[in-house]
Amino acid sequence: MSSTQKAAFLDSKGSEFSVRETSIPKPGPGQLLVRIEAAGLTPADWKLQKYGYYIESWPTVIGLDLSGVVVELGEGVNGFRKGDRVFSQGFWTEGRGAFQQYAVIEAEVTAKIPSNISFAQAATLPTAVAAVVIGLYLPQPQGVGLTPPFDLDTTGKEVAKSILIPGGAGIVGQIGMCDIDL
Repeated sequence: MSSTQKAAFLDSKGSEFSVRETSIPKPGPGQLLVRIEAAGLTPADWKLQKYGYYIESWPTVIGLDLSGVVVELGEGVNGFRKGDRVFSQGFWTEGRGAFQQYAVIEAEVTAKIPSNISFAQAATLPTAVAAVVIGLYLPQPQGVGLTPPFDLDTTGKEVAKSILIPGGAGIVGQIGMCDIDL
């Protein structure tokens, strides 16, 4: 593997993307280095580009949704191995955006791609899944505070009997409907 890669940089708030060579980042503890096969475009990506929200230093590589192949594991990573097909959220700090050939991602927010899902399909999921989890399961006022179906300890917790999911035809609504176990 080469020590450099191509990445789409933003040099300043509102700038156009500029593709150039940069070093391939190294994963730290709890992280994975992934060769990106597909990057999704989210509503946040154009806002990061146009308004520079949350970006603390320039130039930067953005891109929040990605899928790819694990090429290196950081210290203490369990449950993954080189060659695994994965999807995860990128970030807008150095080495972590999806708009490059390799990115460092957090293992704890990464999932393996089932064999019947393509890289392109998987790259559409991270932000949509995060929106569902935040909206349904975080306590109010961030979310509605439902007990997640993946919560193994529901003792003394109220379980929802029904829920309305507006916009169920969109990706976030569809994931929300699949995630609800009523």
